[in-house]
Amino acid sequence: MSTESTLPEWLATAIDALSDGDLDGWLAMFAPDGVHELPWAPEDRVRRLEGHAEMRAHMSRLAERLEIGTFRDVQTIRAGDDTVVRATGHHRRLDGTPVVLRYIWFITRRNGKVTHLQDYINPRAAPRRGGGEGSAR
Repeated sequence: MSTESTLPEWLATAIDALSDGDLDGWLAMFAPDGVHELPWAPEDRVRRLEGHAEMRAHMSRLAERLEIGTFRDVQTIRAGDDTVVRATGHHRRLDGTPVVLRYIWFITRRNGKVTHLQDYINPRAAPRRGGGEGSAR
């Protein structure tokens, strides 16, 4: 088991791609049948994405709500095929309002591709479609 204070290179590359609006670059880290779970999402929001098509549809809406910024306070723990990342994201809404999101990701990779990502993020802090926190879906 190893602990680091940076994002794994493969994850940083995928986040950079997502930040640039390159969904193919984001999806490149996932196996074609990979799963992205959002266990803390409210009942009326997406909680599980299976495969590239579902992930693409969901993540394509991100650019309508959020400009991805920097990640600080990173702690990465690797153990075999599993990686746990804790980080604080400093982003902006499209109107320029700062958004600070705290992430905990449990990630399993096989053959260099993410097969399962559990994405624990504070759903009340995440911007919703249509603007600010708590706005209608």
